[in-house]
Amino acid sequence: GGSGLVADIEGLALYVAGETTGYLIAAVQGDNSFAVYERQGDNRFRGRFRIGPSATIDGVGETDGIEATSAPLGPRFPKGVLVVQDGLNEPEGVGQNFKIVDWRDIEQALGLE
Repeated sequence: GGSGLVADIEGLALYVAGETTGYLIAAVQGDNSFAVYERQGDNRFRGRFRIGPSATIDGVGETDGIEATSAPLGPRFPKGVLVVQDGLNEPEGVGQNFKIVDWRDIEQALGLE
C-alpha cells in the first residue's frame, strides 16, 4: 500500500541526485505506471507517470523491472535516464524490449527540482 501504489509492484530503482537526495521509482504493474518518491525526509510521494506511445514506438506495459542513473550520458541524456523493461509490445502483443526515458522528461512531467 501507500500513496501512488496499486498492486503489483514489479521493480524499484534509485535516482541518486546527492548523498542523501534523489528519488525512488516504483514500477506499478497494476496500472502500467511509475510512482516517484523523494529519498530524503519523509519520502514524500511526488507523483506518477506512464510511458505512452510515440509516432514510432509503442508505450510501456507489464513492466517487470527498471533501473535509473543520474550519471550524465552525453549531450542526449545529461541528467541520466530511466530504463524500463516493456513486457507487452504492440501491435503484435508479444515479445518484450527495453525503453529508455530521458530523466529531464520525468522532471518536467512531475515538476521535480
